[in-house]
Amino acid sequence: MIHLVLLAAGQASRFGQIKQIATYQQKPIVQYQIEKLLPLKLPIILILGYQQQQILNAIPAQLKAQINIVYNSKWHTGMASSLGTAVKFAQLNTRAQALLFMPLDLVRVTQTDIRKLVETYQKHPELICCSCFKDIKTSPAIFPKRYFSQISNLSGDKGAMRLIKNAQDYQITTMPNAEFDVDTPEMLAYLNELKS
Repeated sequence: MIHLVLLAAGQASRFGQIKQIATYQQKPIVQYQIEKLLPLKLPIILILGYQQQQILNAIPAQLKAQINIVYNSKWHTGMASSLGTAVKFAQLNTRAQALLFMPLDLVRVTQTDIRKLVETYQKHPELICCSCFKDIKTSPAIFPKRYFSQISNLSGDKGAMRLIKNAQDYQITTMPNAEFDVDTPEMLAYLNELKS
């Protein structure tokens, strides 16, 4: 079973406010993403840290009941701590055979994009499977269980992409929508104006 990890613990200092609850398509980003991803029937692990309570308050109760919410107390140390938090939770509380890591702010990534990523991964489930746009390897990405210990040993603000660089073999699926992350209010305004 693949578990989907929504990475939402960071402060997003460039955004200037709590990005996780900024409005995308008339909803807080965190709510929008959960509602979009739940129909995929992949168990969701939401990793929170910065301003956890305000973000929790923006998630309707019926959505909270359908996902796992995990607090990363070391969110300020960088992305690696959230990856490690997800791995620890998965090992202790689930039978996850792989983790699909997705930053919360990839609002343009669709259900179809995720299904394609999962389908590609399942061809060789012993290998990492990452997304790609314009020859750039990126998230969302799926890591099989044999990489969990390596993920746990990462540190700082570097994500798990370094594991892909060091892997002898891995899979790629083209995902143009992975290019659009919400780094600034201006980018969010631009993405809100685009048609879905």
